[in-house]
This record gives sequence, C-alpha cells and structure tokens, in this order.
Amino acid sequence: MNAITEQQSLAHWPLSPEQRAVLVAAETSESDTQQAASAQANVMVADIQGALDSSRLERALSDLRQQHEVLATALKSVAGYRGLRHQALEELPAIEWRYEDLRGSDDQEPLLDGDLNDALKNYSEALKLRPMAVESGELLRPALLRTGEKNWVLVLAVSALVADRGSLQSLFSVLVEAYDQSGGADDESALQYSQFIEWRASLESDDDAEEGREYWQNHQQHAEQAGACRLPARQAHRHDVRAEHEYVALQLEPDLVARIDSLADELQVSAEAVLQAAWWALLARISGNECVLGGWQHDCRQDYEVMQGALGLFDKVLPVLVEGIVDSDFSSWIARLAEQLEAHTQAQEYWSIDALPDKRH
Repeated sequence: MNAITEQQSLAHWPLSPEQRAVLVAAETSESDTQQAASAQANVMVADIQGALDSSRLERALSDLRQQHEVLATALKSVAGYRGLRHQALEELPAIEWRYEDLRGSDDQEPLLDGDLNDALKNYSEALKLRPMAVESGELLRPALLRTGEKNWVLVLAVSALVADRGSLQSLFSVLVEAYDQSGGADDESALQYSQFIEWRASLESDDDAEEGREYWQNHQQHAEQAGACRLPARQAHRHDVRAEHEYVALQLEPDLVARIDSLADELQVSAEAVLQAAWWALLARISGNECVLGGWQHDCRQDYEVMQGALGLFDKVLPVLVEGIVDSDFSSWIARLAEQLEAHTQAQEYWSIDALPDKRH
C-alpha cells in the first residue's frame, strides 16, 4: 500500500470518494450540485460550564480553521474540471458567530429544563438547515448560547462535505486545547485532507488494487442472494411511514457492559463487534430474513495512526453479508462476523463507496 506523501501547495484539488458519495446522496433532493453542497451540514452541541471568554473562543476557532486546510477552502466548480473541487483561498471569509441569551429577562421567565432542551434542539436544527456559502469558503457556522450565569452551549454547524462525526469530535477536542492555550493553535502539523485525497487516488493503481477490487466483486456476488431487511414499520403497504435517520443514545448498565466485555475477551474480538453482531441478528429476526445485507459504518482513522485526529470525511459504509445466524450458536457467529469485518478493513479503500444498494441496514 502506498505511503502518504508530503503536503503539496495546490491551487485546487478534487473531492475524495467519501465526499462524492455524500454529495451524490444530497443531489437527490436538491436541484443542482452546488445547492446540494450548500445544504448539507453536521452539527455539534457542547455544554460549557464556568467562566468563558468569548473573544478568546473566537480566536481559537479562527486559528484552527487556518491550521486545518479542509476548513479553509471553497467548494466550487473549476473551469476545465468536472464536478466540485476544493479551491484554495487567498483570504478567508469572516466566521459568522451568533450569540443568544436564553436566561430570560426582567419581563420573561427563564426557560425550564424541558423548554430549554426543546429550544436548543430547535436552534441546532435551524442552524443545520440554513445553507452555507461553501463556494465562498463558508464551511462552518458557530453559535454561543448562554443558558445560565456560568453555563453556555456551543452549537457548531460544519459542512457535511468537510467533517464527519469523528471530525466533529476531534474538532471539539482541539478547540478546547487551543482555547486553553489562549487561542494559540498546535504547532504540530496534522495530516491535511488533501494528502488523504492524493493517497486515496494513488491506491487505484498500486500493487494491491486488483486483488482489492476482486475481493469486493466476490463479496457482492454472494451478497446478491441477500434479501431486503424489511422492518415492520417499513412494509410496502405502510405509505404513512417516513423513513428518517435518528441517533439514539442508551446508557448501558455496568453489569451488561461487563458481560459484553467478558464475551469479547473470550472470543478475542472487540466489544464493538459483539454489539454490531447483536444489532444485525435482531434486525434479521425482526425482518424474517435469514440472509440480509448490512451496512457497516467504519472510520479508517481507527486503522492508521497517521490519520488519527485528522479532519475531513473518513467515514464510509461497507456492505456486510449477514447470514448463518440460525445455523450456528451466537458466539461462533460473532467470531465469523469479526473475521469478515477485519477482512473488510484490509480492503476498505478498494470498495466503490457509491455502489452500496438501498437494502442495507
């Protein structure tokens, strides 16, 4: 596998396969590519307790944008090239901060916890839905909401074409560090997303490319037998049900966590593999299909030390054939699934990201 090369100074460069996949999905609901790019955003919400210097926070975010190239470019068409590209900018647009005080006033009672949560949710959703001028370099939009004397909420919307969920977590971590350093950005050079894009392109012709593509071709041939994972709420005759994506967090009891870790240790797999296996086994049982096609969302930053902490789009959904649950005990099936996930990880860069059919879960 090719090594990641030193960063080069470029006027413009293409989108990554991960970015193109997000853009293609967005184009189904927008009239053109530029509008689709402007309408997609991910939002991070963080509680802040204690004294806060808003000017210092502004400087910290501005410094981080300068440090991470993926946040400091425009996404636009370039003459002579197809599709959108990253365009280097000589001067970055000002970051548009929004400030709101939700503590109430003399003639207005402060919001109760339930009302405050609703207000924060609505504010975050509105910030997410407001299109960004990505063609001019507007890739992030922050808001600072004051909810108490020493309580704040930072809401940060970032273009979905430059930051996935892992990037939002990394961005918050480095923002805290930069703020603690009085706004100074870390001098250590982080992996730039243009380096990742160049590396991804080089893999198309490396020594492992043919073997990697054959791996996925063979997997897809077997996956053709998989049935659609039709959940009861999504049956064909239920026209009143809208399929929407939602993240649901559940705090596991310590005893259950210990049992999951114990099983993972016994099988020599990760706890994540145990939970993923349980999820797919549940979906297969509910849908009534013994063989279904799953979609495994995986972040390659977990696999390469040089990429850890980098910002950009690294998440991808890999197809996983979920079968054989009925014919074997659950522990054996978990072990086989973990082997499949490991094999997928080794060949992940050779998967055509936009080729995953809609019947995955």
